[in-house]
Amino acid sequence: MGQTRALSADDRYDLAAQAKASERRNRPKHLLVVSGAVLAIGVLVLVVAWGSRASAAGATVRQERELEKIAQLSSEIVAKRQLLAAQEGGGDDGGIPDSRVRELATRAGMTSVPPIAVVRRDPSSSNAVRLRYRYTVREETLEPMLEWVRLVLDEYRGAWVHEIVIKPSGRQWSLEIVFARWEQTS
Repeated sequence: MGQTRALSADDRYDLAAQAKASERRNRPKHLLVVSGAVLAIGVLVLVVAWGSRASAAGATVRQERELEKIAQLSSEIVAKRQLLAAQEGGGDDGGIPDSRVRELATRAGMTSVPPIAVVRRDPSSSNAVRLRYRYTVREETLEPMLEWVRLVLDEYRGAWVHEIVIKPSGRQWSLEIVFARWEQTS
């Protein structure tokens, strides 16, 4: 059979060194270290992104509140200016009477008479109230209706068009308009 020969101390040392090197090659520590580093960097990026998202959301909420306050103050300033302009202009008794609106429609050349307005009062905390007058009229041509709108705005100082919808319907035009005006509550 085969003979086994005894290994010298140097041979045993070389074999042990080769076995240890082979064992190190079979354990990929560098892959574990790299994947751990990538995971740590990912967690760090996630924490930073989460924090910046939260601060951006807070800033957005604060800016929205500030914008709402600015819009409210702006509308109050506009309302007070219009009220002052209406008071300085004088000449009418406040309100937009339906009889005068009908006269203006006839003067503008409209063939149909505007119906009685649907009046809506908007709540207000000051001594002025915003009134909205809604009219719906139909005409064959658009020009007399637009002239009527211009005449109403010229006649009533401080009034403005709050909402307007113009639609063709068959052979006629349909105009839905809301005039608004600030009026003093006394």
